Amino acid sequence: MASQPVTSAAAVDIGKSTRLFWTGFAGDGSIVPPGHTLQITTLTLAFFPKNDGVIGRANISGRDAGGTSVWSLQTVYVPPLTTIHLPFPAGLILPAGGHVEIAFFDHGPGTLTLDANGLLIGQ
Repeated sequence: MASQPVTSAAAVDIGKSTRLFWTGFAGDGSIVPPGHTLQITTLTLAFFPKNDGVIGRANISGRDAGGTSVWSLQTVYVPPLTTIHLPFPAGLILPAGGHVEIAFFDHGPGTLTLDANGLLIGQ
């Protein structure tokens, strides 16, 4: 199996969600290409408050081609101007056709950033 390192960076404001777009992905860059799986090895989050924001709460999920959650990290609290680094030695696996999204609907206000590293593995 051939694999290549991939990265993604995203920012999301309070009340919104967004997909992650990956280096090395074909098409729109957010969907795991056919014949591949995505193995996420690290996620790094930071919260940049606005006004009276005291904490950011992230929800991160990997969804299959039908939109069903394959895995989910719920309620990841990020203090202001602090970096949270989450390693996944076995990897968070996402099949072909899937995508990763981050949501920021509670607490804040401010902006959450997410940097992800992983491997795109050919089958």
